[in-house]
Amino acid sequence: MVGQNAWYGAVSYTDDKVTSIQITGEEEVIKNLSRIIAAAPDRAMKRLKLNCEYILSESKKEVPWDTTHLQQTGTVEPLPEGGGFQIGYNTPYAERQHEDLTLYHPKPGAKAKYLEDPAMRIAPTIAEDIAEALREYMA
Repeated sequence: MVGQNAWYGAVSYTDDKVTSIQITGEEEVIKNLSRIIAAAPDRAMKRLKLNCEYILSESKKEVPWDTTHLQQTGTVEPLPEGGGFQIGYNTPYAERQHEDLTLYHPKPGAKAKYLEDPAMRIAPTIAEDIAEALREYMA
């Protein structure tokens, strides 16, 4: 049954070659595709933010700490120009703790490069994760 919002196609063959294609309901198809395309960037950005939050959570396991203050300042913030997120820690000493490989970190798991290392481990999976989220949305 073909309803008001349905579309269907018919293909004619001659000697195993397509001779004509007829699509009915193309206005509805275009409308639905437009809706899907319009929603895709928002869904992709939401999934990107989830991945950034995951990087931050993994990073917190490696943050050097005495009082957990550095660990508590971790954030995921949208970039001012849009199109992405910034993951970071907001203390005056966060950069030195991250970059200085000579600092001693006695707590188990604590180390320099506490943000870079988790980001490098997780980054290769982000594009596929976003693609999977979009596939699920379109299914």
